[in-house]
Amino acid sequence: MAQDESTGSPLEYQAKMKLAQAEARLRAAKTAAERVDAQKMIQQASAELDKVAQAAKKVTVAEAEKMLREAKTAAERVNAQNLLRSASEEAQKMETAASAVSTAVAGAATTVAQELKAEAAPVKKHVVKKGESLSLIAKQYTGDVKKWKELYEKNKEVVGNNPDLIQPGMELIIPWEGV
Repeated sequence: MAQDESTGSPLEYQAKMKLAQAEARLRAAKTAAERVDAQKMIQQASAELDKVAQAAKKVTVAEAEKMLREAKTAAERVNAQNLLRSASEEAQKMETAASAVSTAVAGAATTVAQELKAEAAPVKKHVVKKGESLSLIAKQYTGDVKKWKELYEKNKEVVGNNPDLIQPGMELIIPWEGV
């Protein structure tokens, strides 16, 4: 069966369509994740992307097998070696395209899951007590008074322009993980 080279094979078209659909689903999942519980979206996106990746692999393999069978039948009537070589090359192209789709989907799922996980991470806070300073609070959490600048940068909106004027009752975000 002759195929217009400018449009690609039906298998390439299907792989591209599956990739476009997966990307559209990924964008939709990311948008929805901003409005819904992050952990639930991670699970849903991961499951959906696994299904798409599996479906893309199955379609590609099934189509490649079908093309190979058709090529073998035609080879009995015409030039067997050339037709089989062409079908094998087309199957390899489709496997490569399917692998690219699967890799893109898996990479996108990982990225979305990491972004959602980061957004859902708990924030550690500290309420300023009388007599405390940013350097004392930094020392309390890290053991290093010099880290007061990091604390100030994270809380500039709360503290204001003068880091020496923190007030009791101010709620500061602690920027260091694992403290």
